[in-house]
Amino acid sequence: GWNDVYTFTKAMGEQLLVKHRGQVPLAIVRPSVTEGALEDPHPGWIHGLKVTDPLIVAYGRGIVPDFPAAMGAPMDLVPVDIVVNTVLAAATQATTSTVEVFHAATSGENPLPNTRMFQYVKGYFEEHPLLNKDGSRPELVDWTFPTVEQFQRAFNWKYLYPLELKQKLYEYLPERWAPAQKKRRLAALKTRLKRVQYFTDLFSPYTTLDCRYEAKRMLALYESLPPEEQRIFNMDVRRIDWYQYYQKTHLPGLRRHELGGSDDQEPLSAAPSEVGGEEQRWRIEESIRTIPDLLRWACGRYAAKTALQIERQSGWTRISYDELLTRAERVARSWRAQGVSTGERVLLCGDNGPEWVVAYMAASLLGLAVVPISPQMREEDIWRLCDFVQARALIAAEKRFSQLSPEGVAAHKEMAFFNVDRDGLPFGQAPEPDATAQKGRWKRPRVNPDATASIVFTSVIEPRGVVLSHRNLISNVLAQGEVLRIYESDRMLSTLPLHQVLECTGGLLLPLLGGATITYLEAVNSREMLRTLRDTNATMLLTVPRLLRVLADRVERLGAEATTGLAALRRVVSVGAALSDDLVGTYERLGVAICQGYGLSEAASVVAVNTPHQGKARSVGPVLPGQQVQIAEPDERSIGEILVRGANVMEGYFSQEELTQVALKDGWLHTGDLGRLDDNGYLFVEGRSKDLIVNGAGHNVYPREVESLYHDLPHVAELSVVGVPSAHIGSEEVHGIAVLTREAEQAEDLREAIQAHSYEISRTLPSHYRIQHLHFWTRPLPRLDDGTVDRQALLSAIEREDCPGTPLPEWERAIQRQIGLLAGLSTGEVAAHLDAPLDTLLDSLMAVEFAAWLGQRLGTQVDGLLRPQDTLRSVLARLEVHLRDGMDWEVEQSPAYWSSILHAEPSAEPESEAGKNMLQEFLWETGGPLFRRFFDLRAGGLEHLPQDRPYLIAANHASHLDGACVYEAVRSHVDHLNIATSEHYLTDSELRWFLYTFVNAIPFDGHDNFADGLVRARQSVGVRRPLLVFPEGTRSVNGQLQPFKAGVGLLAYELDAPIVPLHIAGTHEALPKGTRTPSRHPLRLLFGLPLETTSFKEHSETLSPYEIYYEIAAALKRQIEALGRKNI
Repeated sequence: GWNDVYTFTKAMGEQLLVKHRGQVPLAIVRPSVTEGALEDPHPGWIHGLKVTDPLIVAYGRGIVPDFPAAMGAPMDLVPVDIVVNTVLAAATQATTSTVEVFHAATSGENPLPNTRMFQYVKGYFEEHPLLNKDGSRPELVDWTFPTVEQFQRAFNWKYLYPLELKQKLYEYLPERWAPAQKKRRLAALKTRLKRVQYFTDLFSPYTTLDCRYEAKRMLALYESLPPEEQRIFNMDVRRIDWYQYYQKTHLPGLRRHELGGSDDQEPLSAAPSEVGGEEQRWRIEESIRTIPDLLRWACGRYAAKTALQIERQSGWTRISYDELLTRAERVARSWRAQGVSTGERVLLCGDNGPEWVVAYMAASLLGLAVVPISPQMREEDIWRLCDFVQARALIAAEKRFSQLSPEGVAAHKEMAFFNVDRDGLPFGQAPEPDATAQKGRWKRPRVNPDATASIVFTSVIEPRGVVLSHRNLISNVLAQGEVLRIYESDRMLSTLPLHQVLECTGGLLLPLLGGATITYLEAVNSREMLRTLRDTNATMLLTVPRLLRVLADRVERLGAEATTGLAALRRVVSVGAALSDDLVGTYERLGVAICQGYGLSEAASVVAVNTPHQGKARSVGPVLPGQQVQIAEPDERSIGEILVRGANVMEGYFSQEELTQVALKDGWLHTGDLGRLDDNGYLFVEGRSKDLIVNGAGHNVYPREVESLYHDLPHVAELSVVGVPSAHIGSEEVHGIAVLTREAEQAEDLREAIQAHSYEISRTLPSHYRIQHLHFWTRPLPRLDDGTVDRQALLSAIEREDCPGTPLPEWERAIQRQIGLLAGLSTGEVAAHLDAPLDTLLDSLMAVEFAAWLGQRLGTQVDGLLRPQDTLRSVLARLEVHLRDGMDWEVEQSPAYWSSILHAEPSAEPESEAGKNMLQEFLWETGGPLFRRFFDLRAGGLEHLPQDRPYLIAANHASHLDGACVYEAVRSHVDHLNIATSEHYLTDSELRWFLYTFVNAIPFDGHDNFADGLVRARQSVGVRRPLLVFPEGTRSVNGQLQPFKAGVGLLAYELDAPIVPLHIAGTHEALPKGTRTPSRHPLRLLFGLPLETTSFKEHSETLSPYEIYYEIAAALKRQIEALGRKNI
């Protein structure tokens, strides 16, 4: 007797609750068909098309000319806010002895006949039509309310059967009379008709039964409420004016909230996904055929929403969808004015961030073929690629361009050089907002879907550039979107390089298609990943096993609290290398399901992928829609080479006809990977048939290229390279096998010379080209019958060896270990960041301690040698001559470095400030009231200031007025207020005099002399003598909170002092950064409860001191943000 699964499971749920509730109080509310709000949160509010809404919208479009129903039967509809109010009120009636049941319904007390509802709907759409694409009004006919049988018979003969006949005829007609586009449109139309049938079957039980449900118990409950609560919690369905509800509330709300004020939303979109998804992809393909199409499509829908963001030391940089399109068009216009033309090729070299995306989109809008390259790429390889593709321009990050030799730039004077970091301006040119390039109407270049969008080089030494058209990339993105649904509410964390195809499609274009927000990282390591996952509540993560492993290691080390950073993740997709069962199990224990996928650059990235609820263990999932996979020459286990065919498959390799012919045969891409398909279409990857190493980051490494880079190792007769699986990172590492010459076989010092030369070569190479382990052999390499090296035999021999290969020298291991201890990273993560700026690994405090650690071993000061923008590689190269001397690298530095600094005996007693205090008291007693009156200064929460122990006050910082207003607010609660001030403020003589005279400034240097400031702070802080600190380190330009430095956590933790959070409002308006004259504006201060540091001491066994400092800073920032929401 149940008409659908929904009603059946609801009834079963009630039975289970009654049977198993035990002593839990229970009340049941049974709502009828829930529709848009009557009043709360505002009239007409609705989220998603509800039960009758798809039919209403479809009628408004002229799609549903009739519908089966019992004429005059009541439509039992109830506004959602009445349902919510009933639930809240019913909860007060729940008991353990009985079960109270309330019907939230309207048909018994205020019935709405379907004939009357139809009149209201028709009348509304006649007055406010949903126009067709050509601007015409759809025909709205009167419904006759036939029986189900009558409706189906008329529908089939009038619509469905003629269409199916036409489809069959088209199968036999030649292509010129029945093109694919027409066939696709027929298929899409049939899908829509099937949807109508689906909704007919779904809704007919509700529309053909003349039933009424009493709501007397609900109304009695409502009438039992006090009059004031009745006004707040309206449940009186008798007062609903259905004409007013439909004409003035529900239908306008439906159009405003779900149709976005436009007429192009798809009706009946709640039909089965196997129908809706296919049609959606066809519909989008009609409007999105190129990357510019996708960009404009997304920006037209999500204009004001944040598209891209990154947190830098200066704070968050955010770009909305509308701004992304505007900036990209401005850059494209500028480049065209510089002489760059559609179809030309450009190299794009930069770090992940909004600026990279703007440059990429600008190039796509202009119809350029983008060659994205790694910022780690060697200069000689950059110029090699420029020559190979005949690049018209190099678009580079400022830092990378500054590292290129003048000779190389001069040798390519025919090229243009554009600055990624300054919206594509030519290097050396100042911005010209009124330039000719920015004036006039932007005439969009026409970009052909088959034009080259990207040329992605999977190999540089022997250039292997994958040519991908707009059609290739867009078809893959749409297919991914059909399986991996992304929504406007999603937040994606980007962890892979944008120059890789996988990140470009799955990590950039796909989130933009769904309206998500993408967050980039300045440094991709486990510390920053976990922090950003938590801070942004990221819901999506596309990554590789190596990063998943280091993230899991960190979470497990930090314990249960760290799992909060993973709490919002609803989808994690891993590709690039195989996932180990151990890693999958680790994330399952953490409550995160990983969807493993498979792809390659030649297929525009993704070929197959699992979904959270339909995955198979060890499988990479079903093949994406629109692609075909075939297993060539399967063996007895059904394993063979994986072949791929589809619109996503590359055009070929750039200027490499022979390689293209090998990879592409009869339209099939020969992947070189071995696999099998099971009976349900799930793909299993079982290995590789070609010599290729895939590392944990998903990079393709060709052994012959690595061998050529290390070919001149001294005392080596022959060298071969293989990929060796690593159990820990779940991917392959690059191992080299060096066969020694006879003289080196017995000479240990020659082996050391070989190893040293190997290190020197490695430091000049991108990380994925480096030999990670070098094995020394005295026997010949195994070979096949044709004389080539038998790499499989080599791999087997290495895996049997007891020693995994020669490790890094002791001094380099010690340095990586020490940096890892300071930064809370594994040594593997440190090694992976050799080419990253040092300040992405070590903040200023860590750098001071690291310099002290190095200086202790070298016997000299090294402070000036550690510049923030230096890379770890350059530091090692600069100090190597000293570091290689025999010294004891095993001696660890005391973990209490800053504690020892803070509690050291002062070199001199602080000077008496009696005279200064008297002057301050006089000046503030006379000037304080004037200051308070001028700015209407008010402060709340002063009772939270401790009176019996030392403490810190931490506040947001937006103005030079901040210190003065805090001083005036707390004067009666303290004996002395000290203010931590940046050293560079004191270079301004007027400001220096003010800070010293009025507010007891304690200067801090963020780098070399930071320790001196700490000692001064310790000497100054005491009972009723707090220290005011600004954790952001500098004033905010826009008044918004910037990232907090670890120094505030260090001070509080090492001084064992609580921190009183403070939010200051109004100083940014009164005296913003960059102005010297204040204006009159109310100032409001709100102090919060002290943040105690004792709870953080419990983590001292699992967290490094700096991780604790940052945890304290993060907790403090959350408190100040919460205060800011109250301090209005």
